[in-house]
Amino acid sequence: MDPSVPETGDTGYSSGPTMSCSLDSAKYMHTLLGSLLLGRKKDQLVRCDIDGSGLYFTAYSKGKSLQIKTSMSSDLFETFQYLEADASSFRVCVNHLLDGLSVFGMGAMTSTAVTCSYSAQDGVFSMILTDDGVLAECAIKTLVDDDQNDMASDVFERSFEASKVLGHMIIASNALHDACSEFHELPTGAAVELVLCPTTSSLDGDSACFRMQATTPTSCCDMELHKDSTAIVQVQVEATVASTFQWSLLQAGLQVLPVASESFLRLNAHGFCSLQHMLVLGSHRAFVDVLLCPDAS
Repeated sequence: MDPSVPETGDTGYSSGPTMSCSLDSAKYMHTLLGSLLLGRKKDQLVRCDIDGSGLYFTAYSKGKSLQIKTSMSSDLFETFQYLEADASSFRVCVNHLLDGLSVFGMGAMTSTAVTCSYSAQDGVFSMILTDDGVLAECAIKTLVDDDQNDMASDVFERSFEASKVLGHMIIASNALHDACSEFHELPTGAAVELVLCPTTSSLDGDSACFRMQATTPTSCCDMELHKDSTAIVQVQVEATVASTFQWSLLQAGLQVLPVASESFLRLNAHGFCSLQHMLVLGSHRAFVDVLLCPDAS
């Protein structure tokens, strides 16, 4: 038997862990997984794909109008090993993962080391956490991924790429978070309009290049950023483009802003919105990618 090929049983999977990895700080993993949360649901399932390059997590809203993806590349980990030739896919409760990572308390996550493993044979994702000599173990049962009941991520991406991008903006994430503060009191079903305006002209006589606005029976919110704002790193808009999104979905796509460094926003001619948030985790960069379908109501 070739010693480079893992020994397998009847299932075709290695008898040991399919994947194992370790991190010196559980906070990195908690931060990225936290970006996948959709509302207050306590048993939210996300899809996990694993191959030799890392772990990839995807969350979808109930109506399939929102997709959030994040990844943990192999170089983010102190150690990473994957023993299968083909990728592994499964569903796992993201709330259980977050609870396990914060078992010693939110304040202790920076100093909490975590070792993760996944056994395709047993269908279990395990975590061993250590902090100040104390050890905790967490084993989470996974579900076999059903592609027929899941929307492949490339469906969202093809929908966005099928139409021309009319405007994009790179902005400091903390500035966008502060600018959106008054929208947090909106009801979840509120419709929020995003508007990008050409940088060579103005809207209503001013130099605003980005607007975010919402009107409800009881309130009105309006935020705008001008092209000379220090918060804007880059902006380019070919033609004025406006699109409306349900606030609860847009809010989920923006929830990582407090811990992100920069955010890249794009709107295409069909009204789809793409958001990519860049996070700096120690000496590494990680990304959270969001795709939003426009509100059809």
